[in-house]
Amino acid sequence: MRHFLVAEARPGAVLDIAGPDYHYLVRVLRLRPGAVIPVADAAGRRARATVSDTGGGRVRLHVGTDRPAPSAPLSAPAVTLVQALPKGALMDRIVRQATELGAVRIVPVVSERTQGRAGPDADARRRRRWQRIARQAAQQSGSEPPPIDLPQPLHRYLERAELDGLGLLFQYGAAPLPAAQPGPETAALHRPPAVRCAVGPEGGFSPAETALLGDRGFYPVGLPGGVLRVDTAVVAALTAVRQFLASVPES
Repeated sequence: MRHFLVAEARPGAVLDIAGPDYHYLVRVLRLRPGAVIPVADAAGRRARATVSDTGGGRVRLHVGTDRPAPSAPLSAPAVTLVQALPKGALMDRIVRQATELGAVRIVPVVSERTQGRAGPDADARRRRRWQRIARQAAQQSGSEPPPIDLPQPLHRYLERAELDGLGLLFQYGAAPLPAAQPGPETAALHRPPAVRCAVGPEGGFSPAETALLGDRGFYPVGLPGGVLRVDTAVVAALTAVRQFLASVPES
């Protein structure tokens, strides 16, 4: 575990952790009194906490008063995943993998080919589950859990979003990064301030949706190999973006 996220982890605080987090710390990590673990509060400030008790269905943590020296901030662009909802529980896996790969925001969108569309109550429940998954993945990987939007139609997201930086539409058959070079207006030869990666559902985005994404500044790019599963495509896309960004200079 890189760090345990708990919003109230103020220096000197004494915290009682119960519920699923108790199970994770005691049953999965097998922490015992005397163990020291890294913790992070809601603002991402980190400290070390000592386990003093694990009885009664709760873990008692004593947060230390010293904080590790902050590391130098990274200039990596913020990467947002715009993901068309896949079928079944694949979105759970996508949220976990995107969090581990450093996505700073996840935008689930409903496309024409999305299967099993849900109502507002179900969407709210799904987002709460995705937020829990992202939090668990962040604790394991050391990244920050990204905010996750409520599912919304693709056209609504494109109408409302501030689409700054570079937009990439991952599409089978298109030229892969870095061979695909957008026009000079996107400053392709320099690192963009932000990147938005759009990945379709099973069967991809419809022709109308592809055209709409293109109108909103998303450039089609492909991935090596054949047709990939949606969750595999997300990993390949985010990995390709990281490699591409590492190869271009800052503007």
